[in-house]
Amino acid sequence: PPPPPPPPPNPPPAIFQLEVDGTDERGHPISTVIITNHDKPRTNADLTHWETQTRLFVALPAGGSYTAKFTLDGVVIWPTFADTSYEDEPNGCGPDFASFELDQLDPLCGELIVNGNAGDDTVGGSIIPWQVFAGGIEAVEGGADGTAYSLMNGDSRGKWYGLVQHLDTRCVVEGQRYVLNAKVRLTTHDDGNLWVCNVNGYSSDPASCPSATMRYSYGIIDPTREYDSAGVMIESENE
Repeated sequence: PPPPPPPPPNPPPAIFQLEVDGTDERGHPISTVIITNHDKPRTNADLTHWETQTRLFVALPAGGSYTAKFTLDGVVIWPTFADTSYEDEPNGCGPDFASFELDQLDPLCGELIVNGNAGDDTVGGSIIPWQVFAGGIEAVEGGADGTAYSLMNGDSRGKWYGLVQHLDTRCVVEGQRYVLNAKVRLTTHDDGNLWVCNVNGYSSDPASCPSATMRYSYGIIDPTREYDSAGVMIESENE
């Protein structure tokens, strides 16, 4: 028989860029500066790890006023979250920028959690944009309340294992109240039977139930981080 056809080539990597325009300290317009992300190709494990991030560096005349936008394959986007920082000490190379504004576009904040149904309307499900602390992540058949898929953390070995999603910073407003709901199904590694956790267990208890934590991070240089409880299981005997 003839040999099987070769597999289709991998699609080219997306081009992620930062475009900067503005004026220098004297008000003269600068030529558009385009910075392209030249990170090496990442595996799926890299892309789904919760600490995956990208840094882009740009050198601009001191004292100027600038605007910047992110593009993906030429389309203006907002990358969920972004922060700016000087690489030099304040005023170390002359006056700091008069302004540096990122184009955040108009946010769509109807659902703070994106793809909470694991791609219910996608063949095979989807994990985008979910990430993982540890234990793996995949979309599997069988969701809650009649949905087709759910997200599985299939090798969980402790309370610190689990799934992660970076929230769109445009949609998280100080002083607002947010309600998060999740349905969790716990099964054993050996036979897949339902596993009953201890809803009153502390984190040191191997049988303690999963919980949800909000992690805040301020700044990209020596960031201040806070971990606050956002939800706990209230029942463990039901599927």
